[in-house]
Amino acid sequence: MILFSFRLLVQKIFEIMITSGKKKTLTFNLQSSLYNFNNPPTTRHQLKMSQNTSQANNKRIAKNTLMLYVRMLISMAVGLYTSRIILQVLGVEDYGIYGLVGGLVGVMIFHRALWGALDS
Repeated sequence: MILFSFRLLVQKIFEIMITSGKKKTLTFNLQSSLYNFNNPPTTRHQLKMSQNTSQANNKRIAKNTLMLYVRMLISMAVGLYTSRIILQVLGVEDYGIYGLVGGLVGVMIFHRALWGALDS
């Protein structure tokens, strides 16, 4: 998925470069904050607005990072707890078979995604 997204990003950048015909005309739009390399902020008001937007974006990034860490910790805790319960219910041998089948399914999904991305 990451490789596919990166490929689309590179294609989009090349399309913009080809269609524009100018040297520095790339405009990036990241989360509704628009920055044009041809027109940097010149007045104090424009610069202050740019800094306020940057500060708001930094706060949002920090909040989202914290939320991602909380989500990761919760998912790890749930995973550890459920694996303990599954081990108690299945037993040692059946849990090993369960782990083996889960690993094989994961490998199959990975290979299918990899070859699907290479074909398209």
